[in-house]
Amino acid sequence: MLIFFRDKIVLDYGCGGGAFLDLVSGLSEKTLGIEPFSGYHESLIGRDHEVFSNIESAQLKYKNQVDSIVSFGVLEHVENPQ
Repeated sequence: MLIFFRDKIVLDYGCGGGAFLDLVSGLSEKTLGIEPFSGYHESLIGRDHEVFSNIESAQLKYKNQVDSIVSFGVLEHVENPQ
């Protein structure tokens, strides 16, 4: 399953502390995280993930370049998921 991320630009929307990004970082060309909580940013950057606070800032740099987008455990944190 992880082979799917080989040599790809992977974005984790709502990446939290970056566990999934850590998992695929050795396979992927680049790992990107969108995480609104700035408390995780320094750690993510220190592990060579590129991090953004919101989708708009990520799109400014990576629009139409991301190969895979994942999101785990996010819906329960969204005020109005519909």
